[in-house]
Amino acid sequence: ELEPAAPSPWRRGVVAMSGGVDGTFSMLQHLPGTTARDRCELVTAMLVHGLEIPLEAERAFELATENAAAITAQANLPLALVRTDWRQNFSLAWEDDFCTGLAACLNLFSGTTSCGLLGSDEDYAHLAFPWGSNAITNPMMSSDRFRIITVGGAAGRSAKVAEIARHEGIAKHLRVCWRAAETGKNCGRCEKCVRTKLNFLVNGVEPPAALGAVPGVRDVLALSAQSATAISYLVDVRDAARSGKLSPGMRLAVQACLAKNRLLLPFRGWRRALRRVFRWFTPWRKKRP
Repeated sequence: ELEPAAPSPWRRGVVAMSGGVDGTFSMLQHLPGTTARDRCELVTAMLVHGLEIPLEAERAFELATENAAAITAQANLPLALVRTDWRQNFSLAWEDDFCTGLAACLNLFSGTTSCGLLGSDEDYAHLAFPWGSNAITNPMMSSDRFRIITVGGAAGRSAKVAEIARHEGIAKHLRVCWRAAETGKNCGRCEKCVRTKLNFLVNGVEPPAALGAVPGVRDVLALSAQSATAISYLVDVRDAARSGKLSPGMRLAVQACLAKNRLLLPFRGWRRALRRVFRWFTPWRKKRP
């Protein structure tokens, strides 16, 4: 099997970049000199204001832009900014349809690129449904002119963090927190912040200061996984912890946290289902377009 020496001229791509683990890993996988299959020639990265960060949070977006630009600068890649009211006026159920808005923003670059790259949330072994972005439904938002490609499904989140940790200038600018989106920073305490710090620890790497203090056993036991997707992330941490780079006490805490959240997930599922039904009726109640 012969590998091409360089990407085909038509495989020019734009990568969605929020400054988090998935987008950053996607960018690293498609830089010159990497061995990723079907590598694209990246033209630019894209950061969107109005999806994760509310339009009114101008200062938060400035901070997010600074971090994302610092990451893309390490790869000599320009960062394009897109502003949209899609979430505010057209999203019906954010966890189900957020990738639709992101794909629409990527399509703005269809005149200069042929594909938009989206970081995979889960690896192929831990796919969870329903979820707005996945390797099955994302390609359905492609067209003859512009393809939507999901990147990183072969690697779990801990493996992605291990790759990012090799680039210290990039890792220190990671922004993964959704709970503090209005600030443009990481809160350091929410489930995602703590879990990402665990991803660094299972690789034997100190978490960057931008993620906050190193978590303890109490922090891990207090983690609350609200969905099957979040459960899959904890499974990834548990599996990666078998390398022995996490202390025995922390490994036990991860296993206990996983057992607790698996037990509570069905009860949380009923609450999420009721919220989902309510959201579907919201557009008619508010007379939204």
